[in-house]
Amino acid sequence: MSKHKTRQITRITQATLALIGNEGLSCVSISKVADAAGMTRQTVYNYFPDVEHIIAHALEAHAKAMEQHLLEIIAAAANPREKLVAFAQFQIFLASSEHENVSLEAGLSPEVRERLEQHSNSVKNMLQRVIRAGKKSGDFTGDFDPAVAGELVWAIAQGAANAAARYPDNNKPCFLEAVEKAMWAVLSD
Repeated sequence: MSKHKTRQITRITQATLALIGNEGLSCVSISKVADAAGMTRQTVYNYFPDVEHIIAHALEAHAKAMEQHLLEIIAAAANPREKLVAFAQFQIFLASSEHENVSLEAGLSPEVRERLEQHSNSVKNMLQRVIRAGKKSGDFTGDFDPAVAGELVWAIAQGAANAAARYPDNNKPCFLEAVEKAMWAVLSD
């Protein structure tokens, strides 16, 4: 892909994500994306056939970047316990920041939702690997199925992140402490 094409797609992607964050997914249109990106509608159409493809590309690029960032944070943690705390911190602090949580049920096709769900599955698989490693090392002593425990840890962190999003800049340590207690309850005897 040429540098020019990459730059144009990046501008369209950033404009789309900004529109989703500021106005919501249902308000995104080719015209609004073109205006926000500082280009004509025809230029946008040169890169994407319709608004769904633009939204799908933008959300997928965002999900991929967030997934990569999370995996780097978790990889830097010293042991399985710290890796799970890093995961929970990431979810809570992200949700309670200016980051816009996008409902994937709002107007996206099943194919697009499935592609975006693959990023969540990648993180869930990583959680299962961390939990297996923690069970093997003795950090986690409970009698549990790592796949089930991974789903529970995911749900606990997501629930806390959703709650934290309603209280930006307040009680992040409180939410994190609650998540840690719930995770250890799942993973310990």
